[in-house]
Amino acid sequence: LHGRPSSERRVGTPAELVTWAGLALGGLALVYSDERSALLALALGAACAVTALWLSLATRYWVWILVGLGALAALALAVLYVEGFALPALLADRLVLWRDALPLIGDYRFTGVGPANTAMVFASYALLTHVPYVEHLHNLYLEVVLEYGVFGLAALLGMFAAALVAALQALRYGAGATRRRAAAVLAALAATLLLGLVDSEVIASPLVVAIFVPLPAALLV
Repeated sequence: LHGRPSSERRVGTPAELVTWAGLALGGLALVYSDERSALLALALGAACAVTALWLSLATRYWVWILVGLGALAALALAVLYVEGFALPALLADRLVLWRDALPLIGDYRFTGVGPANTAMVFASYALLTHVPYVEHLHNLYLEVVLEYGVFGLAALLGMFAAALVAALQALRYGAGATRRRAAAVLAALAATLLLGLVDSEVIASPLVVAIFVPLPAALLV
């Protein structure tokens, strides 16, 4: 851009603007959450994006995908063997929490309990108290289906699926900067999906819009 008149300088494509906005919003979300699970999800998401970008440039990528899945399975078995097939205490507690939430989901499967009502409903039905004790279910998908019903969960999963398909198509058929942007979208999407398995605080925070960023970003790459 050096030496160009100000009128000729490129401000940025819509895809680039959305990408930078998503990075800023994601950074704020990480700072706001202050949780190791968010950082781990971001690291795993970036690893997924780098792997997908590499596979898109490699031949016989299906072979490499199978090799990668086999390596992950071997790693999981090794971790289970080292840990004596015992779940960490934190994950065990969350499994109990998720199990206790299933009857509530069954009772409100279509209508949901309403936004931000998880704490009181769970306290009244599962803990038999009128004092909120559990603020979140620590699972994005269970909390969405509890608060918004199966149709809300279907909408959320449909949005994620659309973003995934758009990003993969851009990664496969694009070139250069398009592929790099698609890889960044995949990183954000994978991080969101992985974090949603063990946490759901973002849905009740002002940064809830962060989970909607991958879809427009994927459509604009």
